[in-house]
Amino acid sequence: MVPAVPVFVRGWEIESSGHLPTIGASVEWRLAFIPLGTSWLTDVASVAFDAELTPSDYAGTLVCAGALVAHWESQRLETRRVHLTGIFTAGSHHPVRETVPATPGRIGRMSIVNRTYTFSDTMQRWDPLAGTAEVHPVETSPTHFRALPLEGEPRKRTIEEGLLVDLEIIG
Repeated sequence: MVPAVPVFVRGWEIESSGHLPTIGASVEWRLAFIPLGTSWLTDVASVAFDAELTPSDYAGTLVCAGALVAHWESQRLETRRVHLTGIFTAGSHHPVRETVPATPGRIGRMSIVNRTYTFSDTMQRWDPLAGTAEVHPVETSPTHFRALPLEGEPRKRTIEEGLLVDLEIIG
């Protein structure tokens, strides 16, 4: 059983849903699992835990640890016990189908996750700079996530990516 897991909720998900995460609130979220080393998010936070993998009813695998259930976009893996390390994401727009059971939990600590971006003249877009993710504790979720220019650096900006939540698993 996993007592608490880090869950990342993208800022645009919070802005579009109108549901602000609140410390102490009970939630039921459909989760996706992201293994260590496969996303910049695992540089921000991760948890190691024992789980049972079971094939999903569609592409991927279910990661189960007590009341925690998450979809993992992996090869369809056979049922077995494993030790995993990674982070979870929640949101109404990520590819977790209704058939994946929601994980019940209570929101613990919350932090805003920022990353620095630089403007690429070649691609005409803002690209994230590796290793620039920062976590800043907050008491309440913002309603809007910002892009902030860096003073004296017109070609760089800090973007508030979303909210990192400690989800205390219930059940």
